Amino acid sequence: MIGYEFEFLVREGNAPLSKKIFLAFHSLLQKRGWTPIYDAGTKGLLGSKRGDIFVGTDDGVCIMEINMPPRQKIQACDTELRRLLAELQTLYLSLGCSIIGISTFPGAFDRTNHDCITACTHDVMCEKTYIKHFNTQRFNTGHHALLIIAANQVWLDVEKIHLMREWRLFNSLSPLFVALFANGPIMNTAPLPVLEGRDYAWHEMLDTSIVPTDSKLFGMPNTLSASLIEYVDHLMDIPFYCSLRDGKGFKLADPKKTYKDFLFSKQSDAVWFDGTPFTASPDITDFLQLHHVSWPHARIKYRVRLDVTLADILDAYASRRDDALLGCFSQVFLECRCISAQPQADISAPAALLVGLQTNRDATEQFVKEHPYESWQTLYQDALKTGLETPSVIPLIEKLIALATDGLRARGFGEEKYLEPLVERCRQRKNPAQEVRLIWEKEGLQGVFRKRDYTI
Repeated sequence: MIGYEFEFLVREGNAPLSKKIFLAFHSLLQKRGWTPIYDAGTKGLLGSKRGDIFVGTDDGVCIMEINMPPRQKIQACDTELRRLLAELQTLYLSLGCSIIGISTFPGAFDRTNHDCITACTHDVMCEKTYIKHFNTQRFNTGHHALLIIAANQVWLDVEKIHLMREWRLFNSLSPLFVALFANGPIMNTAPLPVLEGRDYAWHEMLDTSIVPTDSKLFGMPNTLSASLIEYVDHLMDIPFYCSLRDGKGFKLADPKKTYKDFLFSKQSDAVWFDGTPFTASPDITDFLQLHHVSWPHARIKYRVRLDVTLADILDAYASRRDDALLGCFSQVFLECRCISAQPQADISAPAALLVGLQTNRDATEQFVKEHPYESWQTLYQDALKTGLETPSVIPLIEKLIALATDGLRARGFGEEKYLEPLVERCRQRKNPAQEVRLIWEKEGLQGVFRKRDYTI
């Protein structure tokens, strides 16, 4: 199964969407039968739901996030998403706004923290509890950086036996993905030193953390975990972020206390986000938060079996056996996170590439093993700056597209057609970010908007 968790930036004139228009937009959705969804802690509006589709926000209200149910075929995902986007863009246009196909908002936006202390006060911040309170407290001077970036995240079902193989595979391929899909080279009306502004913004935030090790949690992992237990070791060693009790957010009183410290204790001193102290005992909710405490380019997600307790999970982890821990999960997934929001015509090209490579896993794995992981890491840093003009990258990507094409043909659904934009990018030696830079140089901000605004 293939799941789309796609973010899209929305502009209001030359500025990011305001909270006033965000609320007006969701009011229009509710008149069409959508149900509003509110944050249990802040009571603020997060988005609207219709059936099993959720349209909400993440970090900043100008980031429209669409969560769609998984489908077996890319064409079903693509058709459903395009139909929904046409409906949503019609509403935005009626409000004088537009969805734009770029991953970093290029217009004026001051990311400096002027007055946020314990809660974010920026007028474009969404009302998620951890965005408003926790990010402000842990990344006080840098948390505004994530208010204006968007990714097209693809979820892939994975067989448990192949989980770590595929996790290593997709993280290793990060440089080729960024070379193909980078799409955010302008921020606050100025070119960035890299083509992918999302990468730049994440580091801008994490580098301001009160916990120094947070700066290492985004992007290509420093090393590839050999086992699921080793992967969870890494998560367990992260100083506790935050968790929820009945929708109310809290953190631990000791910012150095790790998830392992907390989960294997009977209770710990904690603080509600409003500053009130209390004593927290670990429960399974806190283990589920491990989904969210690091941001590798491909990260593992899971569903825990309904009959499993926290004690069962901790016993399985303590046994140091992958099969015991996997046995606690009903399903496992990979969330592929290094794909920027794409131009309108190409929104399913990333999913097609990923699904094709997953289907052709053995051959793709052999391709990756032709180069040491350290060389892939070096290539990533080069591709961030020079994209498809990076020396030696085009032959590697052409091989990657061929592997994905073989995988999609083996699926037998005609999905290889979605790879055609990637072939054209290789031919022109330009990814979306490189195209945006040229538009910017010739036509400025208005040119970028004209070329990247979605149409209906």
